Amino acid sequence: MSEKFTGGFENKKEDIPTKEEIVEVLTNLIAGRKFEVGRELDDEQGTYLREVNIVTEEYKIEYEYMRKGQHPGGMKSLTSNVSITFYDKGGIPEGGNIVARYENGKWALTV
Repeated sequence: MSEKFTGGFENKKEDIPTKEEIVEVLTNLIAGRKFEVGRELDDEQGTYLREVNIVTEEYKIEYEYMRKGQHPGGMKSLTSNVSITFYDKGGIPEGGNIVARYENGKWALTV
């Protein structure tokens, strides 16, 4: 009796969000607040870093998208995600965490 194995270990292409999907999740997270666009870095696969900042006289909130993988300048991430970092008015980071992950072709909020 011979059975053919049909499941298993395929070289599956990694899900990478489009620029439009990145902009959409960032837009939802900033929730209509006034913002400034920070760095946006691309390679042959698309955007691997995009920053959006909400700045007031009292604080700064930075949302940063990073694609899964190793990138120029030593940047790397284990998942494609959006993180948030809070800065005081002196520019000192006070904390932050991951607020959204891109998994199986869609964004999942973690907050």
